[in-house]
Amino acid sequence: MTFALPDQVALVSGASRGTGGSLAPSLAEVGADLVLVGRSSALAGVAEEVASRGLVGLPPGGGISREDEVDGGYSSSWSYRD
Repeated sequence: MTFALPDQVALVSGASRGTGGSLAPSLAEVGADLVLVGRSSALAGVAEEVASRGLVGLPPGGGISREDEVDGGYSSSWSYRD
């Protein structure tokens, strides 16, 4: 059985390192478009790594624990699909 996620969007929190940083390239490899969330400057490196494997909508930094950050910044990440 082949695992594939074409036409799916995965939001990966903590994508700048650790589990999220390891998971993001794997999701891109199976065809998912990604929205990467992280507060570390290493997030840009993860975005570059997966750019050749999937589309990346990169939010303007910050976390997902505050509603105003989610509403204010992350909605723009979805606009690349329109």
